[in-house]
Amino acid sequence: MSESSSMQGRGYVLAATVSFLNETVGPANSQQIINGLSSDLRRVVQNVQPAEFYPITLFAELNRALVQHLAGDDEEKARQVLIQCGRHMGREASNTFLRLLMKMLTPKLIVKKLPDFWRRDFTFGRIEVQTSERGLQCFLFDMPGYDHCCPLSAGWQEFNLEAMGKTLEKTAIHKWSLAEPYQQGTSFEIHWKA
Repeated sequence: MSESSSMQGRGYVLAATVSFLNETVGPANSQQIINGLSSDLRRVVQNVQPAEFYPITLFAELNRALVQHLAGDDEEKARQVLIQCGRHMGREASNTFLRLLMKMLTPKLIVKKLPDFWRRDFTFGRIEVQTSERGLQCFLFDMPGYDHCCPLSAGWQEFNLEAMGKTLEKTAIHKWSLAEPYQQGTSFEIHWKA
């Protein structure tokens, strides 16, 4: 098995991306975008199973299509679209019980579990998280080919932190661009009010 075929992620991430696309551009426009995808990705999108694993190449293709159709070559707009998609993913992945639980947790406790959550949902890569009193920084490693994973992850964590009752002040993405949608050690940092 090649490295790229062993790199897989759970279907619910694909499903949430398609859901974001539907919500953002409407079902008809979303379907037009999906019609332009590869036959493999179209087939998966039509019957995605949330708990099943799918090749990361499909995630990257869908992320690139999202950026192309919603932001074009505008890097700042692309960053915002991806962060908003990540927030949508977080919302889709949570349920009422998890939201209540997150309000009782602290950011330091939840970030200790982030590497475990990653390993549950992806067969590759690793994350390292550093925290401070009013912020966190998350580094992503060993994810070649998973285009735009950093701003998506940042948006997801924005959702988590707000679900815990934090008021966010600033999010920054490092070592990410449209020209280089993944680099080893790319990271995001999020700061919140005391």
